[in-house]
Amino acid sequence: MKAFKIDGIFPLEIPGNWAVETGEVTAIYNPDGGSGALQFSFYRIDAVIDVGEFLQLFLHDHFEGATPILTHDYAWFEGVDENEVYWRYWLFRKPNGMALATYNCAKADKDKEFGTVNDIIKSLI
Repeated sequence: MKAFKIDGIFPLEIPGNWAVETGEVTAIYNPDGGSGALQFSFYRIDAVIDVGEFLQLFLHDHFEGATPILTHDYAWFEGVDENEVYWRYWLFRKPNGMALATYNCAKADKDKEFGTVNDIIKSLI
């Protein structure tokens, strides 16, 4: 595992063979036969937000009736869209903002990187 910081603020532990691309969003993926991509967006906010409600509003256009699960200072959701793409979403609240993480891959590959993606997400919590 190697250390990486999103926007220089949110620390992550990622596998040594995974690649990182930065820009408007930060994308993390396995370039050697990986099945999906984990993407992060960071938002600086001063207000305290309800991460479950905020994620539910965000998901409304993609997954009608989505009900995120609230855990401590983050909310998450998983689902399969109309194109058979598997999606996982996490919204994290931190003292200086919030981070939105998404992971997507083909529905048939949803378990292929499940453990690795969970380990990366756990390093952020």
